[in-house]
Amino acid sequence: MKSALIEAAHSVKGSKTYLGVLYRRTASRKGKKRAGVTVAHAILRISYSKT
Repeated sequence: MKSALIEAAHSVKGSKTYLGVLYRRTASRKGKKRAGVTVAHAILRISYSKT
């Protein structure tokens, strides 16, 4: 599940959505790997709150 979330997180890096902005902001400060984990965590929180 972790790898799928991180893969999804890396796929939104070019989008103009909240997740894409979050990825680019985190990547500029902490690097691409940490940005992927941060966005994956955000995706997980969003999906959990929808249930």
